[in-house]
Amino acid sequence: MSKKSVHDLHSLVNDLVWGSDLEHRREWSKHPAPADLSQKSHPVLEWAREWPVPGPGDHKYSRGVVGVFAGSSQYPYTGMLQVRAASRSVAGMVRFAAPSEASMHAVLAAEPQAVPLALDADLEYPRVDAWVIGSGVSEEDAPRFALAEALLERCLSNAAAAVPVSAGTPAESPIQVSGQNSTEAPIGAPTQIPNPVSTPVVLDAGVLPLLPSLTSRRGSACPLPWVATPHVGEATKLLSTFEGAPALNGADKDSLEAAAQFLAEHFRCTFVVKGHWMAVATPGLSPVSIVGTPWAATAGSGDVLAGSIGAALANAAARNPLTPEDIHNAAACGTYWHSVAAKLAAGYDPTLALDPDYGEISGWPITSSDIASLLPHAVSFARQL
Repeated sequence: MSKKSVHDLHSLVNDLVWGSDLEHRREWSKHPAPADLSQKSHPVLEWAREWPVPGPGDHKYSRGVVGVFAGSSQYPYTGMLQVRAASRSVAGMVRFAAPSEASMHAVLAAEPQAVPLALDADLEYPRVDAWVIGSGVSEEDAPRFALAEALLERCLSNAAAAVPVSAGTPAESPIQVSGQNSTEAPIGAPTQIPNPVSTPVVLDAGVLPLLPSLTSRRGSACPLPWVATPHVGEATKLLSTFEGAPALNGADKDSLEAAAQFLAEHFRCTFVVKGHWMAVATPGLSPVSIVGTPWAATAGSGDVLAGSIGAALANAAARNPLTPEDIHNAAACGTYWHSVAAKLAAGYDPTLALDPDYGEISGWPITSSDIASLLPHAVSFARQL
């Protein structure tokens, strides 16, 4: 087919679907007039606006290293979206611990910037500033599930050792992170870390059922540098283990915030509960909520979210020892960037996409890959508010 024929066909499709110009597309999308976000008060707008950008002295390690542990024999390619999202956000490197050689080759073919990570029972690995663990991990693949659990237990024991075991530990106490102020892993060197001090973790999907047993053995009231990302169904299961837990309505902001705060206080870590609103809660801090677009209710969207949050955590951890406030802000920013990217992908006006309280249906269907591809724009646009 000639270039002219391709052009004519493209024009015909556009005319049939959108009309002869993009104004028809905007009319169909029914965008209201853009709001002035400079006058809007929402904490995530300030956090995302002030998120640091690389300077002349930065390099891939100083920007943070994300480790992705995803997939199993049942779901061999699940990690691709998390690798894609983390690579397109604020981290400088993404390592991928694949379930098989074939899975690794497939992910590297699509995302060649990813760094393969061979992880065995010894759990020795190069520098990782934040892990993203759980997507596609299934108990049906017992060896893979056991490896994920062992990795979480190691992160748990290191985190518990990094802060005083005291119920009175103040919220602002820093949580020491591997690679920070340490001769074992100076920033800028991909040194081997047999026993990192403490590594933040994003827990997703298949490993969420492990959270009650892992945290019950911890013996400390200090908040963990962990972010759990359950959807409404997964959060409801976790809530069902407690008497007096709040009911959860995934379409209601107040309900999502109450559930997220309840879970955060009981498990002593940050929660991002995913519904129409995405509620971010950390023990001792006020929850924040960010609304997405209903078009983001698509397969793999949660994987992109986990990758975005993981990148934010790794980037923050590479710069300074983390406080609970840092973890809360990173989880909120990662969630916000995901929301903005999804709205941009669906064709929302950029100013409306940047509004964390605007979630009216508008635009057109999207895929999770569409969301990941627009994360760079979301990060950039948010800094210009």
